[in-house]
Amino acid sequence: MGPTVFWQALSDHESARNILESVTLDFISCRAIGMISVPISINVSGTELSNTDFAKTLLATLAKAGIEGPMIEIEVTDTNGPKD
Repeated sequence: MGPTVFWQALSDHESARNILESVTLDFISCRAIGMISVPISINVSGTELSNTDFAKTLLATLAKAGIEGPMIEIEVTDTNGPKD
């Protein structure tokens, strides 16, 4: 996936939620076989941060997956988007 497509996905609330769920499922799978020992990073766009449900959705998704706060790093993407 190129930078522009990735950026567009992060800027769409539904796509961003799907990415978050996918990351947490991957985390659970890796942890189950002993592969996770360091925090994982999740990219979040300014658009997603402006979503009033973002924090609630993030916390609920992490709680459902049993992922504690110290195991997650939130990376805020550049608000100008990528240049191809």
